[in-house]
Amino acid sequence: MGSSWLRRPLEKTRFYDVWRRFVLTGETEGVPPHIRSSWERCKRMGLDPERPPAPKRLEGRLLEALLREKGPIIDMVESRCAEIERWLMNLPFALVLLDGEGCVLSISGEKEMLSYLKDAGIEIGTSSREEIIGTAAPSLTVKEKRFAMVNGEEHYLRPFHWATCVSFPLFDSERNLIAVLDVTTLREYGHALTGIIPLLVGLVQSCQFELLLKGEREGGQEPSYGSFFRHEVAMPAGSPKISHDNCAFSHIVGRSKIILDLIEKAKAAAPTGSTILIEGETGTGKEMFARAIHLESPYRNGPFIAVNCAAIPKDLVESELFGYERGAFTGALREGQKGKFELAEGGTLFLDEIQAMDPTTQQKVLRAVENREIFRIGGKRPLSLNVRLIAASCSDLEKEVREGRFLPSLFYRLNVVRLLIPPLRERREDIPSLIEVFVDEMRKRFNPRLKGITAEALRILIAYSWPGNVRELKNCIEAASVFCEGSYITVRDLPERIRSSVRKEERTFETAIKEIFEESLRRHRTAREAASSLGIPLSTFYRRLKRLGISPPSRDSHL
Repeated sequence: MGSSWLRRPLEKTRFYDVWRRFVLTGETEGVPPHIRSSWERCKRMGLDPERPPAPKRLEGRLLEALLREKGPIIDMVESRCAEIERWLMNLPFALVLLDGEGCVLSISGEKEMLSYLKDAGIEIGTSSREEIIGTAAPSLTVKEKRFAMVNGEEHYLRPFHWATCVSFPLFDSERNLIAVLDVTTLREYGHALTGIIPLLVGLVQSCQFELLLKGEREGGQEPSYGSFFRHEVAMPAGSPKISHDNCAFSHIVGRSKIILDLIEKAKAAAPTGSTILIEGETGTGKEMFARAIHLESPYRNGPFIAVNCAAIPKDLVESELFGYERGAFTGALREGQKGKFELAEGGTLFLDEIQAMDPTTQQKVLRAVENREIFRIGGKRPLSLNVRLIAASCSDLEKEVREGRFLPSLFYRLNVVRLLIPPLRERREDIPSLIEVFVDEMRKRFNPRLKGITAEALRILIAYSWPGNVRELKNCIEAASVFCEGSYITVRDLPERIRSSVRKEERTFETAIKEIFEESLRRHRTAREAASSLGIPLSTFYRRLKRLGISPPSRDSHL
């Protein structure tokens, strides 16, 4: 058996010491209750926490019979695989489907992840029961018939400390556990996986609904749709809550690794007083970051003055920023006027859309930043400054410099600490958390009946590209809340432009997947080789060909 998990360096977290104490002494202090009970069972069973599992594997006719019996469930889950893969496109992941006894029925995902699982003994036909793999999400779901999430060193067996996994149960109409869906990723992506849980909840509930309807029809009952179509998308009990402590950054919503890393960087820069440059597309939340930095800085007791440079007429920019003395120009106020730099004294000046500033004003801002002083228009003496400067741009300022539209020396003065806020389409896992916040806001403002959003509506919002980023998402939820007639936002409440855009994108994605499968058939001699090149089992390969409308070759025949 391989050992790629040993070749992958792992930084030990604080919970590693908790795990180690339990392994050596049985001490359970600091162990969550649902993990503690599983660890104690593993210890009683004599599982070696340092060794990878060695499960027996069903072979030949026994495995074929099991896969044939579970074929409808496998098909039902795999028919939704493309949707799951879109949600997880920025994560290393593996999807594992097990039967109610813990036997693995199908595995798909990235090759690196499949390699890690194979080295740990997880393959089609092997068992993932607790007595085999120890504490893990799928083994807990099989054992306790509930949602489970296990992160890093919460796994009893050290060979799984690289992983974070979540598992969901599927029941028949008699409440018998018939399948478990597991999603596994690298533990450093655990925050991102947590953010996707609401999407997976919706998908699992869709599968559950289909199974229950099937059971009711087979039992001669009339299918009951009412309680399934509208349900709140919520984090299952037991899933972790993410916070940024009790600080100004707690208002920034996000679970993705990229946004959490950005928050940590901003928190580190806030108390230094250094000049900060924030870049990001329109609507990504640049001013929200600037305000949080101000509130966590030594300038917190001073004012926060925000200026949109693109909104000030060119001939008024200098007077707005630097102020003017009495009689400085025709139409000036008799007593003169303070500029934004002066108004921000002792606090923070936020220059938004700084790329729109004309070259002359750029030169004056440069002198203000370098000398920490300004001259009012018509003034004869310098005014010293004690101001923290944060600049923001919706375009790449470095590119603006290369193309001659922005002063290089000012760019280098501003570019002390650089924060790049990613567009929403690059952190789709944050969308459910943002929607939860916006729905709560709309409920308080004008729709007290509003409780949440349906799974299908959420799926569409996840798939949309959001050119207007977080601001556009908030406006969308506000509009949907206005038109929502019930307690949950449905697909028909969403703007038509978003619905039609997603339909077009999904057709394009499905076409791309079809082309990949057709190309694999052209490049390889047998269906088995084509399936192997895509990293999926042959049975899965045939099912997907059928779903994509591609005529399948006979099994193992030459292509």
